[in-house]
Amino acid sequence: IYRAVAPPSSDINELEFRLGNYRGHSFNADAGLHVFSNIIDTYRARGLNMRSSSILTVNLRDDIRMRIEEDSPLQPRIREFCLSEKIPADAAVYTKTRKGDTDFPERYPVRVSYSRETATDRSLAQAAVKDHGLKKNYRHGRRYSFLCEVVSVGERTYNVILDCTVLHMADGVTLRDSGIMRPGHVHLDRYEIELEVSRPDMTDI
Repeated sequence: IYRAVAPPSSDINELEFRLGNYRGHSFNADAGLHVFSNIIDTYRARGLNMRSSSILTVNLRDDIRMRIEEDSPLQPRIREFCLSEKIPADAAVYTKTRKGDTDFPERYPVRVSYSRETATDRSLAQAAVKDHGLKKNYRHGRRYSFLCEVVSVGERTYNVILDCTVLHMADGVTLRDSGIMRPGHVHLDRYEIELEVSRPDMTDI
């Protein structure tokens, strides 16, 4: 499938199958709690190792994103970012360029997305974080990941990873301004399920 949509000459390095639902021809990436829980239980029953982490993704400007992941409460980097607005040294800073989507509104509750992720100058991302005239989109939640398979086709290797993320989103000029880290903040949980096929040899983030 990957080679069909991303031939060797293509600069696509990520293919995502997102599970959700359609409202007419509009795709909604919220799969719902019931489906979300069933998929996690199914993959754990198969004996696959699950990684659980807290995650914060910030959409800055011009497709530039910053992502912080914490595997343990002893790694309070998200809180430190909230207080200091300083991007941690181990955070991923990258540009995600959408190359296209394929929808199946009449047949399957799935959207296939093709994209290119590349490392970005961290100073540009830090400047955007500190720009209080710029509204950003903050996505914070809990991610459960399964490395399903590492597939070798000829000389190329593909990672197949299932990410199940329960999150909430808000806009703001700072993380504090968005309110999503504030105790008692009212938000709607969103349940996202993505099967990601990626080319690690074409990824530098």
